[in-house]
Amino acid sequence: MPVLTSKTLFTGENHIDPDDLGRTEVNNFHSNVDAQLREHFKWKGNATAAIGLSLSPDNSKVTNGQFITRGNTGLKEQRISCDRIWHGCTGDLSLVIKFPTVDIFTFSTGRLYSDIVPSTSILHTFHAADNSVAFGDAVADAGITGFSARMMCQLSSTSNGRKGIVIQYTIIIFPSSAAELADNPDSRFASFPGIKISDGTMPLSPKPTKQWRCPVIPFIRPGVSFQDLPSAPSSRRLRNAVAAIMCTAAQAATLRNGANVTARWERLRTNPRELADITPDVTWPAPDEEEETGAGKKNLFSLV
Repeated sequence: MPVLTSKTLFTGENHIDPDDLGRTEVNNFHSNVDAQLREHFKWKGNATAAIGLSLSPDNSKVTNGQFITRGNTGLKEQRISCDRIWHGCTGDLSLVIKFPTVDIFTFSTGRLYSDIVPSTSILHTFHAADNSVAFGDAVADAGITGFSARMMCQLSSTSNGRKGIVIQYTIIIFPSSAAELADNPDSRFASFPGIKISDGTMPLSPKPTKQWRCPVIPFIRPGVSFQDLPSAPSSRRLRNAVAAIMCTAAQAATLRNGANVTARWERLRTNPRELADITPDVTWPAPDEEEETGAGKKNLFSLV
């Protein structure tokens, strides 16, 4: 598969600009990210993706990182016949579901596919044929059980020097609750199949003020505030940490209906090799294994 190699995206100086790094210091990877995007990068609240890196207590190393999604999608609500999701469902009920924001998706594993989101966190209602809302017993009596969702993200082939990095996302739902899937080890894999509900694109933000051989600035949660300890890992380590996350993308495995999904789940229990990730059409360049020379060899980048 082609690697994203645009010279306009991965060019520039070897070191990240200290001011850029200072503007992305955060205490958390949710509300603080929103605040920094608005204050320093003219964010209007539309859906965007970002990278978050946590540092060691002395700010010298990256200890872990994660993908982040924030903002409003602009997606319209979807109406789906319940018998498409829950095989054998009786009655003429529909699931009306909407994902107005990507804030509900978290990526705690450091990969570009989200944790499984329970239905209680998803905006949805059930409707009868006359469009009246169905509740409690009517839903349960129809054979409707729980459901959950996941977001799958990958690089879009439309990424370029002018647009920057564009992320293509797919939202899939599973005809089982998040609690049920927590007991299914197969659900931890990117290739665990579901039903496609929505898709779209969003930018990977923020762009650097000065190119540093990486087209994005990661948000940094330091072990000690940069004001008290003005140092950070080397730019190579930061670039490699970003690359390590961005190289985890995989295409979503989607099937038309819940009957097909549950049948595939059963087959996966006896054929786990079928869980191999589906490589996306475009991939991020692999981390740079070369050591930095000169000042960068100290693995610290002074902010002063």
